[in-house]
Formats: sequence, structure tokens, C-alpha cells
Amino acid sequence: TPGGNGKIVAVHTNFGSDAQLYIRDIEDIMFNNSRCAISVSGNLITVAALRAALGGSIPAGSKINAYVISDRTTSNLVSQNLVVMDATAGITVRFSSAHSFNEGDQVEIPLDGGTLSEFNGLMQLEGISGGAVTVVSSGNAVPPITLTLSALLANAETYESRLIKIQNATITGGSTYSGTLTLGDGSGTIDLFTRFGATFASNPVPCGTVEVTGILGQFTGYQFSLRNPA
Repeated sequence: TPGGNGKIVAVHTNFGSDAQLYIRDIEDIMFNNSRCAISVSGNLITVAALRAALGGSIPAGSKINAYVISDRTTSNLVSQNLVVMDATAGITVRFSSAHSFNEGDQVEIPLDGGTLSEFNGLMQLEGISGGAVTVVSSGNAVPPITLTLSALLANAETYESRLIKIQNATITGGSTYSGTLTLGDGSGTIDLFTRFGATFASNPVPCGTVEVTGILGQFTGYQFSLRNPA
């Protein structure tokens, strides 16, 4: 897709209550200007740069601008935790109490007062007040990174706290999602973990080959977690 700014020619239609635009071909998109910048105050750093500060100091006055990829409504994460991702990396943010940020929110997180630590191997950003976080936009669709399990596990630290899609996968080890199952795709396997308190913990596990999108985390070892049954 184009990365600039400009004009678009398209045909307008409706699908139910959703307005839609159809381009006829890619020549209808004339994005020849520079893309609009997101307005942020302070020093914006990438999530990858933030992760690289583990064991050192987070730059004073810095912020990250990232997208929420976790789904708090299904309770498959503890209510204090939020997982965000930008184009460079992902990270888990742990607040002192339950937060209200939704999947698809674009958030600006000031980092002053924050610390980085590892909890059972999972890197977490702590010490940030939920009240200091600004929602820049909502309802964004964040595309997952499509990988085989062998490629994921070969660079697992790079992909930690990112949204990953595994194709041609099978789920074995139980009839419902609750607890630890095995996700495999012929190239490797990984634990598929669902909290007992998740809203879909008792849902039946699909049979056969499936496409699975979830978040890579760690709890002494790497594990994959779904956001919701879809």
C-alpha cells in the first residue's frame, strides 16, 4: 500500500451500514506528497529502542506511540497488563491497576518514571500511570506478522509481545482452550496458553487445520496466547 499523501479516485458503495470505497486499479491512488506526521510532544522513540534500554536508562522525556494488540474484554491477560506494538517491536506494559484501553487504540505513552524488568522472561514496562497515557485514535486494524513456528522460535526474543499469525496449524492436547495446549504447524511446536478465567476458556478447540493469530509471550518459556476465539 502507498506510504504517502495525496488524492484517490474511487467508487462509493455501501455494505450494510458501512460506507466503502473501491479503487478501479492502483493508478487511482495518487499519493505523491509526504505523509502527515503524527503530532507528539516530547522525544518519540520506537518500541525497539525502548526494549534496548533494558539494563540501562530509558531516555528522559521520551515517549512511545504504538497500537494496542491485546483484548482486555476476554480476560486472557491480567487486567493490569496491556500489550502494544509499533512497526519495530512490541512490549507488555504493566499498570498498578486495571486499565481501560481497547484493542486497536493508538496510544502515546510517556516513559518518565517507567522501568524495564523481566518477569519470568517476559520484558515489562512498569511504573507508568494509566492516566498519563493518551489515546491518539481508536478502532485501528493492526496486521499480524505471518510466520512459521520454526521462524518464530528462531527469533523469539525479537517477536515477543507482537501479534503473530501461524497458518496451517493444529491444536492438540485438550478439548477446550483452558490451560496449556500444543500449537504446531509441521515446522515446530509451542505452548498455547489460555487463562482459566478467560471468557473463552471452556470453548471447544477446533479440529483439523486452522489459522491462528495471537501474541507471543513468556512464562519461563515462550508461549502463544489468543486474544479471542476468532
